[in-house]
Amino acid sequence: MVLDQVERAVSVAQRAGRGEAGVLEIGFTGSMPFSEVLPRILRDLRAVYPRIQLHLRELTARDQIENLAAGKLDVGFIRPTKHDQSTALETRILLSEPLVVALHASHLLAQKKR
Repeated sequence: MVLDQVERAVSVAQRAGRGEAGVLEIGFTGSMPFSEVLPRILRDLRAVYPRIQLHLRELTARDQIENLAAGKLDVGFIRPTKHDQSTALETRILLSEPLVVALHASHLLAQKKR
């Protein structure tokens, strides 16, 4: 019985060491679920690492950066900001999106090209 528990503990520790088990703390901004990026990444993570527990936390970019620096998050999904220039963080661009404005058709600015 004790040997079985030891073997299970060793197995769990080995899976965690290989990244096959454990907890992944993920931060995201409020708009991320509306892009294709976050849902696809979460689906792919689940497919490759089904035993990892994903803890998702909606946070502002600044709060994510602070939590990453403090070791409270493993990864954060933010929009570029002046705060992401910390030398303690590595960043990668995952998606570039156009920014559009929506106006009522009768608005004076709606007639302009730019």
